[in-house]
Amino acid sequence: MGLSPHVICAGFMDENGGDTCWGDSGGPLVCAVTGDAFVVYGVTSWGMGCGRLHVPGVYTSVHAALGWINSILNPPLEGIIINRNMEKSEACSHETLITSGSGQLVSPGFPGPDPGNMTCLWLLSQPLGHTLQVTVHTLSSHSSSGCTGDGLAIFDGPNDTSPLLGLFCGQLHELVLLNSSGPNVLIRFRTVPLSLATPRGFAIDYNALEKPGIGGNVANTSIVSARHLEPQEIHFLSGCRDELLLSPGDLVSPGFPDNYPDNTYCSWRIVAPRSSVVKLLFLDFSLPGGNGSCTDSLMVFEGVWLKSFKIAELCGTHLPLPMTSHGPEVLLEFRSDDVGSNRGFHLRYSFVTMPKVCDRLEVLNADQPGTLTSPRFPEAYPGRLHCAWLFFVDPNSDMQRVRIHLFTVELDSSQGCQDESLAFYDGPDPSAPLLGRYCNTSHPSKVESSGKLLFLEYNGSGTRMGRGFRVNYQSFATN
Repeated sequence: MGLSPHVICAGFMDENGGDTCWGDSGGPLVCAVTGDAFVVYGVTSWGMGCGRLHVPGVYTSVHAALGWINSILNPPLEGIIINRNMEKSEACSHETLITSGSGQLVSPGFPGPDPGNMTCLWLLSQPLGHTLQVTVHTLSSHSSSGCTGDGLAIFDGPNDTSPLLGLFCGQLHELVLLNSSGPNVLIRFRTVPLSLATPRGFAIDYNALEKPGIGGNVANTSIVSARHLEPQEIHFLSGCRDELLLSPGDLVSPGFPDNYPDNTYCSWRIVAPRSSVVKLLFLDFSLPGGNGSCTDSLMVFEGVWLKSFKIAELCGTHLPLPMTSHGPEVLLEFRSDDVGSNRGFHLRYSFVTMPKVCDRLEVLNADQPGTLTSPRFPEAYPGRLHCAWLFFVDPNSDMQRVRIHLFTVELDSSQGCQDESLAFYDGPDPSAPLLGRYCNTSHPSKVESSGKLLFLEYNGSGTRMGRGFRVNYQSFATN
């Protein structure tokens, strides 16, 4: 079989290894390189059958598509051009004014090597009554004492004479969050001429906040060589930061057990291993508000990025019940206003490994009637799932068809059942005619095949789930 140079073949060839299966298309092929670092080498494309042993799958080569990927990830920045008498390279010949309320900003050439010998300026500007929050996700530059060579400088105002929020250089190994005191932030990025060790530049997120005063006292600035970054070397304006947490531990509000400061914003991104979920246990809790009205609050989100699904918004003096996420990522956001404060909170987060389920196609004899349920039914299963079952009637049986009785189907309803669904196919696999796809109570009482094979496929979203499903299966004779 001839293959395009734009694809690669991969798979585990040991006795337990196998190929991918239906529903995996578009998923990543990753390989460990050093330590905990992984590199995406391919995108699942196609294969021979489903999960066959000793049969490799075919993947689109990421390397072959790298040029296109970079063009999508790093489009030209849109903005209003302001001329300024400043010597810059061709890559940054003007200052760029950015007025959107949120987005991502990257240096020229990122994530590849930066062109070198540049001074670039971006002005983030919002209407009066707004502030800006800037999160530095990645920085790779040459390190120097006081960051006098390469460096990323962030100013609390419209020009480089404004108070300095932060100055960074070297290799950044954790997220850094900065809050402005007003509606303007100037970002300056300088690089020296190219050398043998060419850095990659930076990537930041910015977000406009309607509430003024979150920034606090702008006199607290930080000059950090990111190569030697330690938490105590950065003095965040509100006393806390946007922190990435990869190991179980405890979290407390700023100053706990004393009262936390006014006008505080903190966030923590908790990321567990891929096969785990996050459990939150509250040990102490006291925030102003209650009865549906929170002045200060701790918000819990499923997922760690903007627009993640909010699980809860907590305040008051009652200890919240323990919480368990559906997936391996949780975002915690803590906000306080300027009208009084309490002692805050103390919580413990842990990682719970979920049992491995639906790891291969299950074949069931419909001549032996039985019951089939979603994992952990009637509770929601935390995690993204793809399960498949093939029901068959024995060729020597007097029965000719498969019948599935649907007793409970309570999944995450969406238009077209795109997020979570139960799909029935009249044959051995999903290439057979679709008998029906269901995700809520609007389903028939039974589904029947036209022959001796029926394929059932369950796709779980891993976000918001209902109780799942429960069905009975049997074979039957045609009258």
